[in-house]
Amino acid sequence: MYKQVVILLLCGLAIGCSEVETKTPAQANAQNSQQTHTFINLLNDFDGQAQLLLASLKIGADVNVIKKHSDALSFQAQTIVALFVELQPQCSDYAARLLPLASSLQSLSYEAIQSQLAKDEQLSRFEYPICYHVKDLLIQPIVLSARAKEGELEEAEYRLASENIVELIAHLSLVQTITMKRAHSPEYS
Repeated sequence: MYKQVVILLLCGLAIGCSEVETKTPAQANAQNSQQTHTFINLLNDFDGQAQLLLASLKIGADVNVIKKHSDALSFQAQTIVALFVELQPQCSDYAARLLPLASSLQSLSYEAIQSQLAKDEQLSRFEYPICYHVKDLLIQPIVLSARAKEGELEEAEYRLASENIVELIAHLSLVQTITMKRAHSPEYS
């Protein structure tokens, strides 16, 4: 079911992007501005959820709390990746590889995910560096959720997970910066 929703979303984006519609430059700019505003709001919500997860990790919260926050981040990240493609169309091929892979990882154990990521080169190949930054927004929460699902975390695992979420927040910051630059560029104002 979940995979079907992601596929339908991507198909909808592809069809919507292929429709030929005549818009005035003012209409196109207004639409781009609205999309960017929506995307920025999603990024801000994601940041708040990531900060909540990081705080939970730092205090050694129960694994059920960690899993709940990780799952929420994973769900938000799927929407972010789909909308990111609209704002950065050069990333559509990368997202087309990323979303199905992320969906398949969600049903795997922690060890199986680690093994799959180590041997899967799909995620390391990209033409544009900007495309890479959204990957961690999606993959890190899936990995952490799988680990939390397996049971109690040791102190060192909490510390490592915290470091991974700090890295995720750094990738998020880059996506936010690029989006803000785009929003304030003369071509979109």
